[in-house]
Amino acid sequence: MWAVAGDLTSIRYRLLGVQASVPPSAQETSQGDLDGEPDVETEIRTVIANGIQSCLDPLIDDLLAAADYQPESGSVEEDDDPRSIADLDRRRGDRD
Repeated sequence: MWAVAGDLTSIRYRLLGVQASVPPSAQETSQGDLDGEPDVETEIRTVIANGIQSCLDPLIDDLLAAADYQPESGSVEEDDDPRSIADLDRRRGDRD
């Protein structure tokens, strides 16, 4: 999982590079031009920013949290703890 999180982090930086390479359009730099349909440059920059913030960053965080996960000491029989992996708190450092 560490390797996948690293790959996704690399992709994140590549996307940020693409976003930075698309110069802000007149629509983005002028408050009066924000009405109506976005132009191509604005749409590209917005899609990349939203994708990173809404999808990629949370996915990377969840993968890193899963990679860091250490079960409590002692073995737990499968029938003794009916929780699934989806029930675990995915935030780092938080324990039940």
